[in-house]
Amino acid sequence: MSSSQEPPVDPPPEGDTRKVPPEDRTRVTKEPAPGVRVRGSESIADDFRALRTGLMLLGVVALLALGVAAWALLESDDNADKDRVGSLERRVQGTSSELDQDEAQRQKKTRQLERRLRAASEESDIRKLKQRLRVVEGNAVDAVDAASDSTQALSRIERRLNQISARVTAVENEQRSNSP
Repeated sequence: MSSSQEPPVDPPPEGDTRKVPPEDRTRVTKEPAPGVRVRGSESIADDFRALRTGLMLLGVVALLALGVAAWALLESDDNADKDRVGSLERRVQGTSSELDQDEAQRQKKTRQLERRLRAASEESDIRKLKQRLRVVEGNAVDAVDAASDSTQALSRIERRLNQISARVTAVENEQRSNSP
C-alpha cells in the first residue's frame, strides 16, 4: 500500500491533448484500496446464491403480477370487446357503403365507356362507308367521262360514216348519170 494519499487528478478538458506530467498521474496497483474487503471464492459463491434466490423471488413476483394483469385485462376486455364490436360494425357499414358507391361509379363509367366504344365503332363504320362512297363516286365520274368520250367518238364515227355515205351516193349518182 502506498503511504501517502495523492489527491485525485481531474481529467483534462475535452480537446486538451497535453500530456499529464508523471507526478500528476495516479498509480494503478494490485492492492485493494483502504477499507475495501477482499473476498474469497466462498463469499462470492454465497453472494451468487443469494442473488439467484433473490432473482427467483423476483421472477415469481413478476409472474404473479403478469397473471393479475392478464386477469384484469380479460375482465376489462368484456366491455372493451363490446365497444370494439360496435366500432367495427360501424366501420364495416361505412366501408360497405363506400364500396357500394365505388361500384356504382365504376358501373356508370363502364356504361359511358361502352357507349363511347359503340359510337367510335359506328364512326369508324361511317368513315369506311364514306371512303367506299368516294371510290364509287370516282368510278362513276370516270364512267361518265368514258361514256362522254365514247359518245364523242361515236359522233365522229357517225359524221365520218355520213360523209362516206354521201360520197358513195355521189359516186353512184355519177355512175348512173355516166352510164348509157
